[in-house]
Amino acid sequence: LEHTTNDWLSSNHTDNRSAFTFVQHPISASSSRTLKVNAQRIIREDGRIYLACEGPNLVTVYDFWTLVWQENVKAIMSLNFPYEERLHPDGYQGNQETVQYWPIVSGKAYNFMPFKITCINSSLMVSYMR
Repeated sequence: LEHTTNDWLSSNHTDNRSAFTFVQHPISASSSRTLKVNAQRIIREDGRIYLACEGPNLVTVYDFWTLVWQENVKAIMSLNFPYEERLHPDGYQGNQETVQYWPIVSGKAYNFMPFKITCINSSLMVSYMR
C-alpha cells in the first residue's frame, strides 16, 4: 500500500466521510492503470495486519476485488448494508452507494472479471459487543 496525495483523494473527502489513505497499486507491470480504493493498513501489536476499507460502489468494485487479491486477504467483514439509501434517504447519493459486492447465498458466485467471487460462509449479525 502506498500513500499518495492527488486530486482523486482530495475530491473523495466529504463532510460525512473522511478520505482514508489512498491505496495506489499498478494492476500489472505492463499497465499504467492504478487502483482507486479508500483503505488503511492496520498493524496490531501481535503482528496481525488488517485493511480497513470503504465498501465499493459501481465505479470502484473492480478495484476493491483487485486490492483483495493483491493483498492476499483471507476474510472480509462488512459493517454496512449495500444500498443504504433506505436508511438515509435525506443524504442519499447513488454514485457513492456501496453495491452488493459479494453473493449472499453459500455456493453462489458473482463475476467481476477476471474475478469469480463465491460465498463460502456468511453470517448476519444485528448487534456488536462493546
